Amino acid sequence: MTVTTGADVALVRRALDVARGAMATGDVPVGAVLVDAGGVELAAACNAREATGDPTAHAEMLALRAGSARLGAGWRLSGCTLAVTVEPCTMCAGAVVNAVGIRNKQPRPQEAELGEKEPVSATPA
Repeated sequence: MTVTTGADVALVRRALDVARGAMATGDVPVGAVLVDAGGVELAAACNAREATGDPTAHAEMLALRAGSARLGAGWRLSGCTLAVTVEPCTMCAGAVVNAVGIRNKQPRPQEAELGEKEPVSATPA
């Protein structure tokens, strides 16, 4: 059974707010927010493929890169939580798994566009 806290809901709502930024460049509105074990925001990003011309500029990838840079401790993001507005694609899911120990928060797919439901938690293998 997944336990959802008020902090989880707030984190997904923050990701939904960030996602809106992608619409300004005509990109798909996907947002991602990375927080440390204490809940401090390390990075937030929206899709930027259209703005950058980079096919890997997905919100999750950008948030993971920025969070790693901010921590300055390499690529391992143990204990961090990533909130994403939609289920990550194969590339992004692989990056989350490789970041070791990240918790992934996302709304249930059928409820993602509503932005009002509790997120689902999945811990990568």
